[in-house]
Amino acid sequence: MSRGWEHVTPTDIARLQQRAVVVPKKPTKYRNQVTIIGDKRFDSKKEAEQWLILQTREGAGEITGLKRQVPYALFVGVLAPDGTFTNTHVQIGTYVADFDFFEHGVHVVVDVKGGRATRTAVYQLKKKILAAQRGIVIREV
Repeated sequence: MSRGWEHVTPTDIARLQQRAVVVPKKPTKYRNQVTIIGDKRFDSKKEAEQWLILQTREGAGEITGLKRQVPYALFVGVLAPDGTFTNTHVQIGTYVADFDFFEHGVHVVVDVKGGRATRTAVYQLKKKILAAQRGIVIREV
């Protein structure tokens, strides 16, 4: 099955990356480099590159509804004094997806990760809550 974007050459990506501006500053905790493309700010070069790839795929009609920085509220159920769950839920946090789109009608949530150190305990917990609460499995790239 042809996906269309496999024909994108390194030259095409290099041309797109020329529009990217890396914002120099002191090294960050995870050594990522903030990158700006047009009016969009990305936390890393890898995230900016992924955005360019996804835009190309959306242009080719492979994916639809591409969005970035999509927040998902995370909730937990409240227990009654007898230990049973009530119908009350409390928001305990928010997970912000790097990218959100539909691929062949399937909802896809993408989180761009660098090294293993970026998969923090908080991220792992949010990932599990999102899967349990909404059935969303995060695709890490």
